[in-house]
Amino acid sequence: MHDTPTGLLRNFLIVTPNVVVAEDLKEILAEFGGGVVEVFASMASTWKGTYDAAFFAIPVGDLLHERRIRDMHDAGTRVVVLDGGLPESAYYGTGLFTLPHPFRTEDVIAVLEKIGITKPDG
Repeated sequence: MHDTPTGLLRNFLIVTPNVVVAEDLKEILAEFGGGVVEVFASMASTWKGTYDAAFFAIPVGDLLHERRIRDMHDAGTRVVVLDGGLPESAYYGTGLFTLPHPFRTEDVIAVLEKIGITKPDG
């Protein structure tokens, strides 16, 4: 588990073609303490930076085979699958986490806490 130090703003990445999901999640993450919340509509987008967590609305099989995502994960970014359509137990051993859709603010915060990201102090 990678615990994130308290007191620092968080950096998040969201990749989903669903504008409503992207905006809702972006708002929740910003309120949680997201200093940077970048949103892209597809994997074809070029994102740069270091993220505390990245949220992807992409089939799990595609995520596991995408080198950029594996590299992010290996560098310490926690990867969360948006509505992967599989039970949480299917993610054991993959290093991925899941956030089912529809989600509430409490669901997002629970996932963040589960992956070791705490709200910044202040």
